Amino acid sequence: MNLIADTAYKRIYGHAFMLAELLRLLLPDVPGGRRLLADLDLAAARRQPEQSVDAQGHRRHGDMVWSVPFLPGAARRGRRLVVFAEFQEPADPLMPLRLRHYVSGHFVAQADAGALRAPEPVPPALGVVLHSGARRWNAPRTMAGLRLPGGDADWRADLSSESSELFSGDGHLLLDSAALTPADGREDNAAWLLAALEGPHPAHVERWLGALVRRLGPPAPGKLRDEAVEWALRTLARRTGLDLGVATMAEVARLQADDEWDEYLKQWRIDWQERYFDDMVAIGRAEGVAQGLADGVAQGLARERALLVRLVEARFGAGAGAAVSLRLDGIADPARLERIGLAVVSAESGADIVAMIDADA
Repeated sequence: MNLIADTAYKRIYGHAFMLAELLRLLLPDVPGGRRLLADLDLAAARRQPEQSVDAQGHRRHGDMVWSVPFLPGAARRGRRLVVFAEFQEPADPLMPLRLRHYVSGHFVAQADAGALRAPEPVPPALGVVLHSGARRWNAPRTMAGLRLPGGDADWRADLSSESSELFSGDGHLLLDSAALTPADGREDNAAWLLAALEGPHPAHVERWLGALVRRLGPPAPGKLRDEAVEWALRTLARRTGLDLGVATMAEVARLQADDEWDEYLKQWRIDWQERYFDDMVAIGRAEGVAQGLADGVAQGLARERALLVRLVEARFGAGAGAAVSLRLDGIADPARLERIGLAVVSAESGADIVAMIDADA
């Protein structure tokens, strides 16, 4: 699948199954979102042709628009929610303005075509941006944010009011692949898994990729599974150099048919951990030996401990690094430092590393 991210995601999220996964992932964390989710008939979602018109009269067909009916009895404005999905690799500082343009153009075209008629009001709109860039999204997320220095980093999405700016297309929800961590993992959700594999923590690739394949089994469409898994495999190789030795869902399916897929992923992770740790230890020891010639063995070991702290900080943040640093102070046994290093690349949290060091004392 020789695609750019925008095209690949439009194919993947052109399936109603993925739209439902996306809304189930994002809405529960937004005030009023759980109630909105409960009111939606996700199984009846239908893709809408994008009909916004530019100043030259050219119609746009590149944007993704879904119409999701409200369930009977839902006390909602109108009969449906219209979801506008945008896919971005670099963060776009004008995204709220562009989204506002898409929403307005879509409803103007709908009205011109006779699809909007009184007494039904214009349906509520919900913008969602999926960001697959390597750096975290740092652009404004509302129209109001465009007027503020540095954007609207303090803005909190809210769907508890029918007059919410989110329902008028003046703001957007965000799935930011660069901001996902193992600690907030949703391995039961294909939208989260696909985004997490865009900027993976290598020690978790085995579990996340395996979970994605399982989540996209029936009743998800087979074509969706093929597209999503092949994109994830390609992304792993392109972004991180993590070549799993398989490139298509057909190869994955063959391994599954022979009951070899889980073992294949497990062995890949073990091999990767050994290579990764060997490389890191080699770097740390080379630094330590070079410095040790001048400062002695103790300084060399200190540099190795500092390397482990940097690895912990890179994976789990400064707080975990500080906790580990306190526990590493004074450890001079190379074998124990090696055991800790192996734990760093396979642990799921900084707390796991701390517990391992305490238990290995």
